[in-house]
Amino acid sequence: MALARRRGLDLESSRAPYRSFLGDLVALESALPPRAGRPHATVRRRLETSFNGVALSASSELVERLRALPYVAGVFPDDSVHATTTLAQSVKKIRADSLRKVFGVIGEGIDVSIVDTGIDYTHPALGGCFDPRAG
Repeated sequence: MALARRRGLDLESSRAPYRSFLGDLVALESALPPRAGRPHATVRRRLETSFNGVALSASSELVERLRALPYVAGVFPDDSVHATTTLAQSVKKIRADSLRKVFGVIGEGIDVSIVDTGIDYTHPALGGCFDPRAG
Protein backbone atom coordinates (compact mmCIF):
# COMPACT_ATOMS: atom_id res chain seq x y z
CA MET A 1 0.00 0.00 0.00
CA ALA A 2 2.71 2.44 0.95
CA LEU A 3 4.58 1.69 -2.29
CA ALA A 4 1.39 2.09 -4.35
CA ARG A 5 0.63 5.38 -2.64
CA ARG A 6 4.18 6.64 -3.24
CA ARG A 7 3.99 5.68 -6.91
CA GLY A 8 0.61 7.36 -7.31
CA LEU A 9 -1.15 4.08 -8.11
CA ASP A 10 -4.79 3.34 -7.42
CA LEU A 11 -4.98 1.97 -3.86
CA GLU A 12 -8.10 -0.07 -4.52
CA SER A 13 -6.45 -1.98 -7.37
CA SER A 14 -3.42 -2.67 -5.16
CA ARG A 15 -5.81 -4.29 -2.66
CA ALA A 16 -7.27 -6.65 -5.29
CA PRO A 17 -4.93 -9.60 -4.56
CA TYR A 18 -5.65 -9.22 -0.84
CA ARG A 19 -9.40 -9.24 -1.44
CA SER A 20 -8.96 -12.29 -3.70
CA PHE A 21 -7.07 -14.00 -0.89
CA LEU A 22 -9.86 -13.41 1.62
CA GLY A 23 -12.41 -14.90 -0.79
CA ASP A 24 -10.15 -17.82 -1.70
CA LEU A 25 -9.51 -18.49 1.99
CA VAL A 26 -13.24 -18.99 2.60
CA ALA A 27 -13.63 -21.16 -0.51
CA LEU A 28 -10.59 -23.33 0.25
CA GLU A 29 -11.61 -23.78 3.87
CA SER A 30 -15.16 -24.81 2.93
CA ALA A 31 -13.76 -27.43 0.50
CA LEU A 32 -11.94 -29.21 3.34
CA PRO A 33 -13.65 -31.80 5.56
CA PRO A 34 -14.90 -30.44 8.92
CA ARG A 35 -12.51 -30.58 11.89
CA ALA A 36 -14.72 -31.46 14.88
CA GLY A 37 -16.26 -28.01 15.06
CA ARG A 38 -12.92 -26.21 14.73
CA PRO A 39 -12.25 -23.88 11.80
CA HIS A 40 -9.37 -24.64 9.47
CA ALA A 41 -8.27 -20.99 9.71
CA THR A 42 -8.57 -18.05 12.04
CA VAL A 43 -7.31 -14.70 10.79
CA ARG A 44 -5.41 -13.10 13.67
CA ARG A 45 -4.28 -9.90 11.99
CA ARG A 46 -4.77 -8.19 8.65
CA LEU A 47 -1.76 -6.31 7.31
CA GLU A 48 -2.83 -3.70 4.77
CA THR A 49 -0.62 -0.66 5.22
CA SER A 50 2.91 -1.64 4.19
CA PHE A 51 1.99 -4.77 2.25
CA ASN A 52 -0.94 -7.12 1.73
CA GLY A 53 -0.82 -10.00 4.19
CA VAL A 54 -2.42 -11.81 7.07
CA ALA A 55 -1.32 -13.47 10.25
CA LEU A 56 -3.49 -16.53 10.70
CA SER A 57 -3.71 -19.85 12.44
CA ALA A 58 -4.45 -22.57 9.90
CA SER A 59 -4.49 -26.33 9.52
CA SER A 60 -1.58 -27.84 7.59
CA GLU A 61 -3.97 -28.91 4.81
CA LEU A 62 -5.16 -25.35 4.34
CA VAL A 63 -1.63 -23.91 4.51
CA GLU A 64 -0.56 -26.10 1.57
CA ARG A 65 -3.56 -24.96 -0.47
CA LEU A 66 -2.89 -21.30 0.35
CA ARG A 67 0.78 -21.68 -0.56
CA ALA A 68 -0.28 -22.94 -4.01
CA LEU A 69 -2.31 -19.81 -4.85
CA PRO A 70 -0.56 -18.02 -7.74
CA TYR A 71 -0.49 -14.61 -6.04
CA VAL A 72 0.77 -15.80 -2.65
CA ALA A 73 4.41 -14.73 -2.39
CA GLY A 74 5.18 -16.73 0.74
CA VAL A 75 3.83 -18.50 3.81
CA PHE A 76 5.85 -18.23 7.00
CA PRO A 77 5.37 -19.03 10.68
CA ASP A 78 4.15 -16.07 12.74
CA ASP A 79 6.76 -16.28 15.48
CA SER A 80 7.36 -13.88 18.32
CA VAL A 81 10.91 -12.67 18.69
CA HIS A 82 12.24 -10.93 21.75
CA ALA A 83 15.33 -8.74 21.76
CA THR A 84 18.00 -9.41 24.34
CA THR A 85 20.41 -6.95 25.81
CA THR A 86 23.72 -8.54 24.86
CA LEU A 87 25.12 -10.61 22.03
CA ALA A 88 26.21 -13.29 24.51
CA GLN A 89 22.62 -13.69 25.70
CA SER A 90 21.17 -13.84 22.20
CA VAL A 91 23.76 -16.37 20.98
CA LYS A 92 22.77 -18.72 23.79
CA LYS A 93 19.04 -18.07 23.38
CA ILE A 94 18.96 -18.98 19.67
CA ARG A 95 21.47 -21.81 20.23
CA ALA A 96 23.97 -20.30 17.82
CA ASP A 97 26.72 -21.63 20.07
CA SER A 98 25.62 -25.17 19.09
CA LEU A 99 25.83 -24.28 15.40
CA ARG A 100 29.29 -22.88 15.90
CA LYS A 101 30.46 -26.08 17.57
CA VAL A 102 28.79 -28.54 15.18
CA PHE A 103 29.20 -26.76 11.84
CA GLY A 104 31.91 -24.19 12.50
CA VAL A 105 29.71 -21.38 11.14
CA ILE A 106 29.83 -17.89 12.59
CA GLY A 107 27.26 -16.11 10.42
CA GLU A 108 29.69 -14.44 8.05
CA GLY A 109 28.06 -13.69 4.69
CA ILE A 110 24.54 -14.30 6.02
CA ASP A 111 21.76 -11.82 5.23
CA VAL A 112 18.84 -11.45 7.62
CA SER A 113 15.52 -9.76 6.88
CA ILE A 114 13.00 -8.74 9.51
CA VAL A 115 9.43 -7.62 8.91
CA ASP A 116 8.49 -5.58 11.95
CA THR A 117 4.72 -5.53 12.31
CA GLY A 118 4.74 -2.96 15.05
CA ILE A 119 5.87 -1.98 18.48
CA ASP A 120 3.96 -1.92 21.74
CA TYR A 121 4.80 1.63 22.80
CA THR A 122 3.09 1.03 26.14
CA HIS A 123 5.52 -1.78 27.05
CA PRO A 124 7.26 -1.14 30.40
CA ALA A 125 10.68 -1.65 28.79
CA LEU A 126 10.00 1.48 26.76
CA GLY A 127 9.04 3.56 29.77
CA GLY A 128 5.35 2.64 29.69
CA CYS A 129 4.40 5.12 26.99
CA PHE A 130 5.74 7.93 24.87
CA ASP A 131 5.59 11.43 26.28
CA PRO A 132 2.37 12.93 24.82
CA ARG A 133 4.17 16.30 24.60
CA ALA A 134 6.82 14.80 22.28
CA GLY A 135 6.13 15.72 18.70
